Amino acid sequence: MTSTHYSWSPLVVTHASLAAIAVLLGAVILCTRKGHGAHRWMGWTWVLCMTTVAGISFAMQGPGGYSWIHGLSAFTLASLVIGVMHARARRVHAHRVHMISLYVGALVITGLFTLLPGRLIGGVLKSLIALDQDAIGSVVG
Repeated sequence: MTSTHYSWSPLVVTHASLAAIAVLLGAVILCTRKGHGAHRWMGWTWVLCMTTVAGISFAMQGPGGYSWIHGLSAFTLASLVIGVMHARARRVHAHRVHMISLYVGALVITGLFTLLPGRLIGGVLKSLIALDQDAIGSVVG
């Protein structure tokens, strides 16, 4: 799937924005004290963001239809349910391991795929780097 098949539609902007929020909020959750009201509130907000990000992905298809990334979205949705079930059953260690794995796999690793050439975010970053190089060249040259 390349950026020629996608554009910055409201759906894609929502997907990318909520994913970015989930990355930042997840980092805050991982770095702060657990088990208090703020942790639960942030956790539910994170789960809602992740559910929406994964759900929206099913409306975003390339010319060949669904791809392997949609399998990761389905896995993410199932994993969110399992992670919440661990927390509600007070299986703290299982909840912690599950949610950290979900954060790393569904956000960090999958997010790195968005930086590949031909992807929307990868294209934006490439443009920004090119602009930065032009700005450096104009100052130095």
